[in-house]
Formats: sequence, structure tokens, C-alpha cells
Amino acid sequence: MRQFKNGVKVLLVLAGVMMSVSATLADEKPLSPSEAIKLMGGLKLITLHLKNATPQQFYNEVWRQMDLPPLDPNPFPSLGIQRAVTIDVDRKPFWEVMRKVDREYKSPAGYNPYSLGVWPSFSPSNLAGLVDIKNPFCFVIYGVTANMRHSLNFSSDSKAPTVDNQLSLSLRALGDPQIPWLSSGSTLVVTKAVNDKGESMLISKSSGNPNLYKGDYSRPVQFYNFGAIRLTPQATSGGKIAHLEGYVDAKFAAKSDTLKINNLAKAKNVERGVVPKQIDSNMPLEKSSYFAVRNVTRVDNGYSFELKFLHPSTSLEFWEFKDAMTSGLKVVDENGVDLQGSTDSSKSWFDNNDPLREKLQGAIYHYTFKRTERNSKEGPVKLIWKYPLDIRTVEVPFEFENILLP
Repeated sequence: MRQFKNGVKVLLVLAGVMMSVSATLADEKPLSPSEAIKLMGGLKLITLHLKNATPQQFYNEVWRQMDLPPLDPNPFPSLGIQRAVTIDVDRKPFWEVMRKVDREYKSPAGYNPYSLGVWPSFSPSNLAGLVDIKNPFCFVIYGVTANMRHSLNFSSDSKAPTVDNQLSLSLRALGDPQIPWLSSGSTLVVTKAVNDKGESMLISKSSGNPNLYKGDYSRPVQFYNFGAIRLTPQATSGGKIAHLEGYVDAKFAAKSDTLKINNLAKAKNVERGVVPKQIDSNMPLEKSSYFAVRNVTRVDNGYSFELKFLHPSTSLEFWEFKDAMTSGLKVVDENGVDLQGSTDSSKSWFDNNDPLREKLQGAIYHYTFKRTERNSKEGPVKLIWKYPLDIRTVEVPFEFENILLP
């Protein structure tokens, strides 16, 4: 049985397979980029010496060196690179290679990066715009919007309309594909924004931090969108943001484990660990973690089951925690093709008055997975559940200059 530092040891036996599971608390202190990269064993570096290579050859070689799943050959005709690729790079990180390709082989206007079908942020066309590479992230400002909004308040004594000028930036943080980013919990903070007159463009504080933003995310998780970063606009149109800086806090799984059931039809209820009735400072951590797969039932064209889990508290909000723990769950047929899954219900483990909610996070999910026309009509069905054991935060700075305004 493996033991992680500051961790929890839990023994799982599922469908006759013995597994070791350890859960650790989320690290509250963000890591620096170099610390996060070191923790993950360093970034993979790419070496390419290609001459007149087809776009497919280029992508396949990059994907091979990054140990990424092979790309489906069907989207390749629409990848946007319309000519042969000649490139020479030695031991460069992923986004530096993709940026070089973007500069030399621009994709045509209107190209849809989602035609890749998988991890659309890997398309070099997504690097169009202002770019700042700070490994393990590549930051891209891909839009600036200025609006003037007129409004009239009939409950006010004043009959004059109010005018509200709004300026917003759209920024995307693209993560290195080697690191298993979590889909929830990312935030962006703008710490400095000045115009070409040296005046601050930050939103004034009212309550909390008005310059902090939650990120939307892609699935599979590889980039975070921050689509409405608000700044104070200039009195007149035009001009520029002379300097913009801030940072992104992103969650990633420093350690994960994978639970597999090779034949879901033969799975039995599994309950391992102890659901504690109370927690005090002297309680061993191994008594505060619980995992269960219960009530596996055959349904029309598939299976339903209940997933229950407790975990020592993390810095994630409840909905973020649920997503982080379950986003790696899938059910596949004997050919490895995913069954179509749906969440029938989900709820917190605790009610509002339960004292355990201060120390633990937990949820109860009910899933149904069914075969579609893409799946084999019969044969064993496998459950695969990859979940984070050690959740960490990395704080990555970004910086841009001379951003032209509309």
C-alpha cells in the first residue's frame, strides 16, 4: 500500500481487484511555475527537424513526442495549415513550438479550431492575438470590446439618461498538455492596468476584489477562458492599454489514481473506509475518507450505479470539488468506445448543520451509462474512474504591453 505525505490510506477492493488509494489535502499555498513544473517531473521538450512535411506529419510528430492520444485523421483536411511545414526546433516546450508554427503558417480567417475534435486549444490558430508564454501557460488576449450603454431610470427624479462606458478584454490561458489541469477552481486577478497617460484602468474596489474572475474551461481540460475582464475605459475612443499584468491561479492534480472495473455486470457493492460520526484533532486521517460504488443495476442498453465519496476538505467550492472528483469517470465497451453517460441526480453528503462539513467534502451521485450506435451491442463494459489525490494550485503571472483599444 502506497503512502503519500500528509495523506490518507484507504484500501479498495472492487470486482476482485485490490487497489491502494491515498487522499491528500489541497495545498493552500500556490506553487510558483518552476515549483509546479518540478513537481510534475519537468515539461516535455520537443525537437523537430521537418522539411516540407504535411500538416498531418507535423501534428502526429508533436503528439507522439508529447505522449498524447493519436489524433483522428479525419479532421486533418480542415486543420487550417494549407502548405507544407518546414521547421527546426531543439528541446522547446509545447507552446513555444505551436507559437512558432502560428507565426509562420497562419490559419485562414474563419477557421474553426473545434474541427480538431479533441483538445481544440492545441490548434495554432488559437494563438492568434497578443501572446505571452509563461510556462506552463500560454496567455492569449484575443479580443477587446468597448461599449457605451444608455439607460433611463423611471423611478428617479432625473429624466436624463445615464451613460455607462464599458471596456472588457477576452483572455485565454492555455495550459501545457502534460499537466492534468482540473476543470474547476481557476481564477484570474488583474493587478495592474494603465493607459498611455499612465492612469490606472483598474475597477475601483467596492466589495471583495472586483478585479478577480472565475474561469470557464474546456473539456477535456486544457484551457481556461476569461471572457469579460472589465477595465475603466478612456474618455475618448482609441488609445491603448500601455501595460497590463496579473496572474492566474489554476488547480491541477499533482497525483491521481485510477479505479477500474473490468466487467461492470459482475461488480458488487463496494464500501471501504469509515464514515466518521465526529472529527477531532486526534482522529487519524485514514478514518476521514470513504469511497463507494453501489447499486450497480442493468438498465435498457446499459447500467446505472451510485457513486459516493468523502475526501478531506480542499480549497475548492462544493460544485468545483464534485466536478474535480468525477470528471475522470467514464464507461467504455470492449473496444474502448465511450458509452453515453448522464447524471440522474447529485447532492451533497452533508446537510447544512452537519459539523463534519467543516472538515470533509463529500457527494452522492447517481449515473446512467447507455450504449449508442457507436458501441458494440454486447460484451463486457468497463468502468474507469480517474480522480485526483493531491490537488495543488500554481500561480502563473502574465504581462502585456501596448494593447490597442477600439
